[in-house]
Amino acid sequence: MLLPPHHRNFGKRLTKTPKLYFYDPGLAAWLAGVESPRQLAVGAMRGPLFETWVVSEFVKHRCNRSLPQNLYYWRDSSGHEIDLIVERGEHLFPVEIKAGQTIAGDWFDTLGKFAGWSGNEGGCLIYGGTRRQARKNIEVFGWQDIAAAAELSFGPRDR
Repeated sequence: MLLPPHHRNFGKRLTKTPKLYFYDPGLAAWLAGVESPRQLAVGAMRGPLFETWVVSEFVKHRCNRSLPQNLYYWRDSSGHEIDLIVERGEHLFPVEIKAGQTIAGDWFDTLGKFAGWSGNEGGCLIYGGTRRQARKNIEVFGWQDIAAAAELSFGPRDR
């Protein structure tokens, strides 16, 4: 699947090339040459494959509820990127995706900058750990709570 970029500029030059994701992260891992769980756990493909899995789960969650696939990503020319954006009319719901199991403070930096540029508060972070928490208007979900994160991204009329 191709995830299109969100084109709202916010005063920055944007990347406008779509990102390629697979609906099946197992197939993506095989194509990337991942041969074992250990290789995945310590290899360079861990982050991209985790991101692939999260994006595919959001797509499936929306499809199962007969919701539009209004999913995007956002990246400016300086390298600031929001991994997934759910467009809800004029409101944009940003989702940051990190494969690490321990939350780092700098994971929230781009979400904070995006809120300042876009005027949209909130969003969520999905990470490879298991603890759910909230920080700075951002809901933090462990990988096991992916369905709850997808539910949170729905707009009021989608629920």
